[in-house]
Amino acid sequence: MSHPAVYRKLISEIDDAFAKSGPEIKDSYIKEMPFLQACISESLRVHPPISQLRERVVPHEGDFLNGYRIPGGTFVGLNMLAGQIHPAYGEKPKEYRPERWLITDKAQLKQMHRNLDLVFGYGSCRCLGVNLAYMELNKIVFEVWLYDNSKTDFKFQILTDANGAIAL
Repeated sequence: MSHPAVYRKLISEIDDAFAKSGPEIKDSYIKEMPFLQACISESLRVHPPISQLRERVVPHEGDFLNGYRIPGGTFVGLNMLAGQIHPAYGEKPKEYRPERWLITDKAQLKQMHRNLDLVFGYGSCRCLGVNLAYMELNKIVFEVWLYDNSKTDFKFQILTDANGAIAL
């Protein structure tokens, strides 16, 4: 919503989906909405749900990471925010641009999705609810649109301060 052109394009896609399916939209149908999926992926990339370092301790015998020897007992962590500005995301990785997910380069898309998957952790520490999280993200965008277009007094909006910054 803080990017008007993106918001208009997303609302147009949701309007089309609503016209075809009505208010009872299935998760499987929502997954076929390319711009909505791009917005969700980009939002997770720019604002990962896990922001702290996911630290692990290197075993006492040490290990290798990207060709570098890491001594045993060293704490190694993955910084989610830094990982989501990887060159695989193309130009201007610090900007919110859902269109980056609508490319045709399958190798680049695969790398982007592999990096994005890390926002839910990895291995034994991977979020067990990742599938539920995606279903909720899919449904909440559609439901907020539905309420925003209903006859109720509820309207969803971004509040800003005097400088135009988002008010928290």
